[in-house]
Amino acid sequence: MNPEHKLLSKLENIFKTDNRIFTNNKLDYNLLIYYANNYDERVIKTLYNDDETRDIFFKQIDNINIFCLNTLNNSYISSKNWVLGAVNNDDVLLNFPYKDCILQGGLTKDDIKTNEIFFNKSTSHNQINMLLSEKAFCNFKQYGENTSDKFNGFMRDVNGTIKNNLLIKGDNLLVLHSIKSEFQKKVKLIYIDVPYNTGSDSFDYNDKFKHSTWLLFMKNRLEVARELLSDDGVIFVQCDDNEQAYLKVLMDEIFNIDNFVSNFMWLHGKGKKNKNVRTLQEYALCYAKNINSLESWKQSKSVSGHMSNPDSDERGEWFSGSISFSEERSNKNHKNYYRIKSPSGKFWNRQWLCDKNTMSKYIEDNKIYFGTAPDYNNVPREKIFPNEDKQVIPENILSDLGTTRSANNELNLLFGENVFKNPKPEALMARIIEISTKENDIVLDFCAGSGTTLAVAHKMKRQYIGVEQVSHITDVALERLKKVIAGEQGGVSKNMEWNGGGEFIYFELAKFNNSIKKNILNAKNTAELLSIFNRLNDEFFICHEDATSKLYDEMNNTNSNFHIEDIESQKQKLIFVLNRSQIYVPKSECENIYYKMNKDDINFTNDFYSI
Repeated sequence: MNPEHKLLSKLENIFKTDNRIFTNNKLDYNLLIYYANNYDERVIKTLYNDDETRDIFFKQIDNINIFCLNTLNNSYISSKNWVLGAVNNDDVLLNFPYKDCILQGGLTKDDIKTNEIFFNKSTSHNQINMLLSEKAFCNFKQYGENTSDKFNGFMRDVNGTIKNNLLIKGDNLLVLHSIKSEFQKKVKLIYIDVPYNTGSDSFDYNDKFKHSTWLLFMKNRLEVARELLSDDGVIFVQCDDNEQAYLKVLMDEIFNIDNFVSNFMWLHGKGKKNKNVRTLQEYALCYAKNINSLESWKQSKSVSGHMSNPDSDERGEWFSGSISFSEERSNKNHKNYYRIKSPSGKFWNRQWLCDKNTMSKYIEDNKIYFGTAPDYNNVPREKIFPNEDKQVIPENILSDLGTTRSANNELNLLFGENVFKNPKPEALMARIIEISTKENDIVLDFCAGSGTTLAVAHKMKRQYIGVEQVSHITDVALERLKKVIAGEQGGVSKNMEWNGGGEFIYFELAKFNNSIKKNILNAKNTAELLSIFNRLNDEFFICHEDATSKLYDEMNNTNSNFHIEDIESQKQKLIFVLNRSQIYVPKSECENIYYKMNKDDINFTNDFYSI
């Protein structure tokens, strides 16, 4: 066992009877730091009474024992390497720098040129609580078939739970903590298609974290996501080979390895290639909240299959050709059965066996065409092939469910142009939603992207919550859902017999940046700027990244270069920090005139939290 794991194991052992620190059967390291920072008598005595920890955390000078607080701060969460290791109970854990911290920034491409920002060893437990406290909302709008953009309040079921579909703009970590009180243990399915950390994704997330930072990004969000899952709920996390192995171990820790359901593999078309290998699959790691409460999964045998378009080398929703059938005699087990064949060749070749009675029913119901149909491009897939009603156990290989190219085509048909790179096809999401939920169950996607999960959930009559922080939430996801309500016929619409309808509510985390920016621009001198910045640091602790901390030090040092610059240059430096900080209004402070929230937004925020 390496020294870090040995020390962690020791701390867990000596503090296991302290229920302030040892919660959910594990040591909360941030709480330990918090109590140590405040020189909690019980914590200090516990560390001193153990021979090993006394040698590490205390130094004797002239017969006086001095508690070395920095040693505790640096002992675990500031490690320089990330490794797999074992603890005393033989479980495997994933250890990486700042594992017990909260990732503050570096989440969007605006931050790529800056150091990744952490709330780490210098941040108290109270500050973490403030960061993750419930936030106020604003810009409420309602979209529906027969409604205007005027929002009048949330609908609730008999238990008081919000029943509207929700699309929320804002930092997904803060949104998850804000919706937790309303939806804790109520979400049946969570699906997220996260940034793969390859450095090549084209959308606005930072997709080039250090590996350890990416893991922290995921850990922060998966821990609160688990709290939102119902006891019989599941989570699917889409990823590729770049982080899949470490993500699996991290999820084993958070969800418990016994709750692992499967590693689903989606075959996504021609695949990505390096100089040696072409990779044809991506992954969707699936965990249950409680495997013993998970219902047996079934899927329709005919669900969401996609056939080939003869004008494309990709599988699309339609194909043309002819269908033949012949009586099967070659195998005694198949005697008196017919074999139904699809067109063979470059695009597709598949066959089914069915008995004579079933064959007669297919012909009677006009589900089989002989020879050439008048226009196969307009014949639904289920009209061409037998649509059996049998339920089967789903397989972990997700094939014949569309490709990256067909998913792009789905969006192109809706928007007339490429509006989002590398979306997921609707058929893939239909399969995941079908096997894991029923109508009216709640589906959550907090990396909503182009809105595929939400669009399919809407068509399949599930309640959904979508979260996204970058601009395409309004440019793509919101507009896509409006088209779904209007009855668009792309993706899985025909298979689901979708004709439009429904509603959703759009709103945002309330930012405080704009009000502060006005105060900065209106400042008349350096003293006013310093007062504004000190207040920001005290109330929102924005100064934890190196460049920002340097600016904070310069502003508070009257001999620094900052104080000889002109006032406009000083203002621009503060605004630069402000733009990256993304300061949001706490729910508890939404009525404070300092935040200048309008009356409607205050009322609807209180309505959301049932105040």
